[in-house]
Amino acid sequence: MQNITRPFLSVVVPTRDRGEWLDQCIDAILRQSFTDFEVVIVDNDSNDDGKTKKVFEDKSKDSRLRYKRTGGLGMAANWQVAVEEARGEYIVVCSDKLLLQNWLLESLGKLLAAGEFDAVVWQIGDYAKKSEKNIWSKQSIVYGEQIMSSAMSCSWRLLWNAGPRGMNSAIRNSLVSVVKEKLGVPICRMICPDFSMALSLSALNCKILETDIVGSVFLPNAHGNGMQALLAKNNESLKGKFEFPELDCLPVKYLTAVTGIAYDILSTIKITSRSESLKSFNWEGFYINLIHEAVNANQLGGFSEERTKELIQAIASNSMRFRLSLFKTIIEQETTNLLRGRKSRKSQLVRMLNLLKFPFMGMMAK
Repeated sequence: MQNITRPFLSVVVPTRDRGEWLDQCIDAILRQSFTDFEVVIVDNDSNDDGKTKKVFEDKSKDSRLRYKRTGGLGMAANWQVAVEEARGEYIVVCSDKLLLQNWLLESLGKLLAAGEFDAVVWQIGDYAKKSEKNIWSKQSIVYGEQIMSSAMSCSWRLLWNAGPRGMNSAIRNSLVSVVKEKLGVPICRMICPDFSMALSLSALNCKILETDIVGSVFLPNAHGNGMQALLAKNNESLKGKFEFPELDCLPVKYLTAVTGIAYDILSTIKITSRSESLKSFNWEGFYINLIHEAVNANQLGGFSEERTKELIQAIASNSMRFRLSLFKTIIEQETTNLLRGRKSRKSQLVRMLNLLKFPFMGMMAK
């Protein structure tokens, strides 16, 4: 039997129909100053035109590269194949729309060498934040239970910045099988496999090192499923583009990033049998996140009329006390933002009024 040396890091790249992006993504990985890693391209192309495989073949002289063809899988299932293919002690999931900073893997090697952390998390920036320097001002230890608490509160800063979502982190490989054994589910699940990974590891109360380095950046003009979902007219128009379940556990049924993440949170709670946690889920925070998302969508080109009506009707289905509290909370939050002066007074006031339209119409609805 052939003896295969185990690399320290596995960089897995789940991809679908993005040959041009993938080419740049792989080049950035292979330029790393660190050398003890493998790259696994997991090709979920839908049209079998060979473009993704050609990217691999053009670079196949590099022995660190491996290729696996899947095809026809949902995003979560393809991510799961990718992490299960990894041989390294730690796994980095690199989305095909990301470029790793040239120094990232070397920095990870140093931080992970002592084996103290289950995961190390960095931040993802835009292309303008590419840097030849590895500089951070912050490192802090975060435990999974803190991230789960953040998720339940619907104040998602910690979940977003410290949650090990694969494409923003290196995670201990052994945890892929631990999640399956202890939770009885794959670590990558619908709707958002990156958030399901973070939530699974949080449910196991993993020890995580959060850093503020911008370790990877989005390719210029990169777009993903989240943007398609946000600007879609309805769920029907999204069918066939990517896979998602019925959102029966939520008061709104349309798919966007907020509803996808909320679905993953509630699903994880159910899996872990923490029924008491369901009672502490912050539904007011959930609606506030949805309202912000709707206003953002309008700035980007429009939150559809169909979805606007659904959101207003969902708000209206709550008690008047809840609707008044929602209105009051938005005023308090946006007044604080106004006083901080992060935006001009005029733009902040306009945003506040746009946000308040939704709870106001919800209060007026019968």
